Amino acid sequence: MKRSLRAAVVLSLLLPCGFPRAPRDDSVGAPRLPAAVGQWAPIAEADLPAALKSLRQAVDLYAAKNYAAAFEALPSPEDAARTATADYALYYRAASLLRMDRFSEALESFHRLEKQYPGSSLLPDALLGQCQALLKLQDAKSLLSMLDHPSLKKTSETLYYRARALEMAGKKTEAAEQYLRVYAGYPKSEHSDAARRGLSALSPGALQGRRNYGARLERAEGLLRASDARGARPLLVALGTVTAPDPASARKRRFLLADAEYRVGRTSAALTHLGKVAAADDELHAKAIRLQASCYRRLKQESRFIAQRDKALSLYPESRETEEICYSAATYFDVNYESAKARNAYQTLLEKFPKGRHSQRALWKLAIIRFASREYGEAAAAFWSHLRQHPAPASAGPAIYWLGRCYEALGGRENARTLYRRVQALANESYYGIEAGTRAASLAAAGGADRVSIAGIDFAQV
Repeated sequence: MKRSLRAAVVLSLLLPCGFPRAPRDDSVGAPRLPAAVGQWAPIAEADLPAALKSLRQAVDLYAAKNYAAAFEALPSPEDAARTATADYALYYRAASLLRMDRFSEALESFHRLEKQYPGSSLLPDALLGQCQALLKLQDAKSLLSMLDHPSLKKTSETLYYRARALEMAGKKTEAAEQYLRVYAGYPKSEHSDAARRGLSALSPGALQGRRNYGARLERAEGLLRASDARGARPLLVALGTVTAPDPASARKRRFLLADAEYRVGRTSAALTHLGKVAAADDELHAKAIRLQASCYRRLKQESRFIAQRDKALSLYPESRETEEICYSAATYFDVNYESAKARNAYQTLLEKFPKGRHSQRALWKLAIIRFASREYGEAAAAFWSHLRQHPAPASAGPAIYWLGRCYEALGGRENARTLYRRVQALANESYYGIEAGTRAASLAAAGGADRVSIAGIDFAQV
């Protein structure tokens, strides 16, 4: 037993997240199982008992899709029970049986794993394995009962199994509803196409005309969220040929279509659709203004771009969308080397969103721009402010380095040397640590111990 526990420790160290989960097979009913993916080499050299060596061999065979050989290679239930990985051995036994179309035996093995190892990390997979076996056995009643198990989360997979079970049970209306949930809510899942086919078979017109407008809109939104604009656009265009069930749905469709057009490079078309998004919904309107700003930035229409930023600040001054427009404006001028405009834009961002997600970046860029403009006193004050607000070593090192550069530029050589040494102490092997060391050595060689004071900075606290 001690050897088994030691081997289990070896396994856990080499595979800290357990056995890696293999990519799913696209075919319906493929077992959802962990599998070895080339991480066995170091384990082969470990002092493993025979049962674990057999498990290792079985997992490799299973990964190679040699299921019959994997089943034969597994340790006996008695030998596996004496190891710390007995649940894995039982799991691969059940999985191999499922792959070999021995569904009743697979079901029994998955069920035994559930009962004997209720605390196993493989429990959810064992439950899904039972679902797959019951689906193959066409036992709708037992499958529906299994899907209500508290350890099974609601996923596209479990929703799809429920739809199949309901269809087998003759509850076609309820089955169609579940297929629609998978189709609409999980557009990029492996069960999405099968759900669409199932829905169309039960209700041929379910995805035509005005029927299920909201669900089709949800699918398009999900595709955009998954960066599949080319998949979303035809859905949104088709929905535009019928009357929306309500004004809110119509507005949302226009916005989503504009988003899709923008993502596929049709910027002018996006602007046309955005012009029809009314301000009745504040959240959607704020998003529309941001998307319009993005369009004008891409088209290099600077005045309209900034006008959208100012409009957002006026209408939705606390919106996350407005903050993103402000940041986009600052970076627009920054990357185009318009330092004066960039400074004003970063200052606006910092003033309007002092605790926002881009505030640290804005504070830093303002300090750098001032240094580049040779406003060393103002730059030093900005770097000092940045240091006080973000004192963690990863942020402190760069700030102290540039603070040293400011003191050096103002003639405070001794101040600079002191700060460079502190950078080395914080992050000697980093870029700033190396640069600080080089500048400190150069100052030491030049001699001199001049010190300066900068208004607003207590040097002793740096």
